[in-house]
Amino acid sequence: MGKQITFYADPKLSKSIRAWALSLNLVIVQQDARNKVVHFFRNIEDSPENYSIYFWDEQLGGITFNSNTGLINDSISPVIAVNQTRIEDGEKCIYPGRLWIASSYFDANGIKVLAHPNLMKKYSQLRTQVKRNMIYQELPHGENRDIYIKGYVSESILSSTMWKSFRFM
Repeated sequence: MGKQITFYADPKLSKSIRAWALSLNLVIVQQDARNKVVHFFRNIEDSPENYSIYFWDEQLGGITFNSNTGLINDSISPVIAVNQTRIEDGEKCIYPGRLWIASSYFDANGIKVLAHPNLMKKYSQLRTQVKRNMIYQELPHGENRDIYIKGYVSESILSSTMWKSFRFM
């Protein structure tokens, strides 16, 4: 089980989200899924703009990897999974970014384990920053932009030509 917030952030705001995470003493983690190499970033200037990254609280323990795939197990590791907003010009689509955290999981003995309260607090602080720095409103969705969804979106996206022609997925 987990908690998440989705959003449509421009690159500048995506960088701000990474900076907020660093200010909370979280480490930015990026894993190359092909060769399972993990990179750690403690500086905003070096941080990746990859679609999928993690914010790791190293004070709460190490990162656990899935034994079958070799990928980071975000259900039991002290991480917040992050997908950054993806803008596809060719498709005229904007795919949402998100912050996701496992609020609990069941261990090997079937016992429910809650996420560490400090990590949940940091997730809440990041979520609050997203809400404060974006506008919550209806966004055009669907093949013909005739269906609307509600979401958090950067002001710069709303004021751009994307607003008039792109679909929010």
